[in-house]
Amino acid sequence: MTYNDIYNRMQFNIEYTATELNVSGGTMTAMANRGMVKKIAGKPNRYVKLENKMAKIMDIAKQFKDTEYFTLFKRDKNLGMFCRIKAGCVVDAWDRAYDVSDVIKMKIAKKEFDI
Repeated sequence: MTYNDIYNRMQFNIEYTATELNVSGGTMTAMANRGMVKKIAGKPNRYVKLENKMAKIMDIAKQFKDTEYFTLFKRDKNLGMFCRIKAGCVVDAWDRAYDVSDVIKMKIAKKEFDI
């Protein structure tokens, strides 16, 4: 099960524990580190689904199963970065984690999407 699968099972504004989602706490912590969920400290920790750019990028990329690579454009940049999704994370052309916090546009298979 991928991070995107878990993210899609969750609903907005509802708190979940890792047990309720049938995943490990480490998986949920990794999702929190990627900005997909918000971690609410407690015993047990609870998690709330966040709407974020990473999830939007992953959802768009999922629609194009035959296309592995895409281009992400950041605010105030004319050139985009050639990226792909690897292990539930967006990585650049050199397989380094890519910061998507200020991405405004995605181009995949000759189609453009606003993020």
